[in-house]
Amino acid sequence: MSMLSKKHRNQTLILTLYFFKAGLIETWGQGILKVMDECRKADLPMPIFKEEFGGLSVSFSKDMYSEKLLNLMEGVNSRQKDVVRYLKENVTISNTQYQHLFSVSKPTATLELGKLVKKDILIREGTRGAGTYYRLKNMGGRNYENNTRN
Repeated sequence: MSMLSKKHRNQTLILTLYFFKAGLIETWGQGILKVMDECRKADLPMPIFKEEFGGLSVSFSKDMYSEKLLNLMEGVNSRQKDVVRYLKENVTISNTQYQHLFSVSKPTATLELGKLVKKDILIREGTRGAGTYYRLKNMGGRNYENNTRN
């Protein structure tokens, strides 16, 4: 069985070399770097690369929190859009952090964060009070839900 596997690998390498010399493929690893660079240029989330079933799969997703889509959101004020931008970089925010960041009162921060939770943009986690923090809900973009709390 290992002989069969080795023969298959050799044939794959020969085909790969042939396609490379013909200019049909690039050097090992360069395609992945180019894909990532193009995603960066288009302000898209990085694709997810998985080695599975004897090959490589690539999953692309749309950033539901892109500038264009943020500007189209109805019923969301500029502070709420700014907190989404903040959370794309900082993963979580507390009510107190929101108050300091946007110079608002505790009731205003609670109301505005609560509206984002109701709109399915944020997820509230932790205990009530000082232990509560908010993070972006995964909506087809970056895998925000798998990030860890700051």
